[in-house]
Amino acid sequence: MDNTVVKKYFIKNAAEWVDYGHTKDGNNYPVGKHRNRIVKKIIERNKHTNSILDIGCGGGNLCVDLAKEGYKVKGVDESSEMIKIAKRSVEKLNFNYDISFDKLSLQNIRDDKAEYDVITSMGVIGYLDNDDILFDIASRKLYKGGKFIVSCRNRLFNLFPGSKYLKKEIDEGGVIELLNEINNLDNSNMPMGETSDFIKSIKGIEADNNLKFEKNNFIENGPSKGLLDESFLSEIRQHTPSSLDISADKFGFSRDAVFGVHPHLLPTTLNNKLPPGLYNQLASSLESWEENPISLIWSSVFISVNKKNGS
Repeated sequence: MDNTVVKKYFIKNAAEWVDYGHTKDGNNYPVGKHRNRIVKKIIERNKHTNSILDIGCGGGNLCVDLAKEGYKVKGVDESSEMIKIAKRSVEKLNFNYDISFDKLSLQNIRDDKAEYDVITSMGVIGYLDNDDILFDIASRKLYKGGKFIVSCRNRLFNLFPGSKYLKKEIDEGGVIELLNEINNLDNSNMPMGETSDFIKSIKGIEADNNLKFEKNNFIENGPSKGLLDESFLSEIRQHTPSSLDISADKFGFSRDAVFGVHPHLLPTTLNNKLPPGLYNQLASSLESWEENPISLIWSSVFISVNKKNGS
C-alpha cells in the first residue's frame, strides 16, 4: 500500500477515525475500544510488565488506559494529527501519569535505543507492504521474554457467510487453504464457563434491549458515511494466525495466544437491515469465547500475542 496515501488519510481523518473506533454506536462496532480492553487483559496477566511501547498509537486511547494502570507508556505514530489528539488527551488527565507521545516513522523507532517489556501495535501491520519491519522493531526493542501484541485483519473471516471478501477468495483459489487452517483450529469442547457466559448474554439481550424499531430510527442512527472509504480499506493486507506465525518465527518470536475481535453472530449483510445496535448487541454475546481459537471463525480481527524467545 502507498505509504503516502496512508499518511494523508490518517492526517485528514484523524479525529473521525478515533471517534469511529472508540465511541460510535448504532451500526458500528467500536473495534478500537474492544482491542484495548483485550490488550489490557493480556498485559495484566503478564506479571513482569513495566514499560510499554505502542506503535501506531493513534489518538492515544490505549496508552492512556495503560498509563492509568500504572505502566510507563510511550505512544508513537506517523500522523501529526493523531499525536496532537493524543497529547490533548493527556492534558485532560487530573494526575501526572508516566506517559509520552512522539511523531516518529517506523525507521526512527527502529533506530531508537530504548527497550521495553511489551510492545503493542493495533491495526498497523495491514497497511505495510510486509510484516518484517514491525517484527524487526519488536525483536530489537523488547527485552528477552518480552511480548509483542499485534492486531490484524482476519483472513479466515472471509469464509463467514455474507463476507464481502468471499468472492475474492473463490476467484483467487484461497478457499481450500483457509478451510484447512480453520479445520486445524483447536476443536475441543467449548469450556463450560464460556458457554454459560454466552447463554447469559443471549438471555440478557431481550431484558436490556431499549432499541426503538421505528422506521425513522434506521435513518437517524445508521452507520457513518464517508469516513471508511471502501476502495482504501480493500487494500489493507489480511492475515491468518498461521501466516503471522511465519513472520514471528523469522524474527525469533513464538505465539503465546490469539484472541478473536469483532465477533459476528449473523451474516454481515444484516447489520444495516436491523434496528441500530441490535446486530452488534447480538454479536457481543460471542465475546465470551474471544480467547478460544474457535472465535477466529466469526471474528473479523484477531490479536496475536508473541513472546520474544529467550529467558
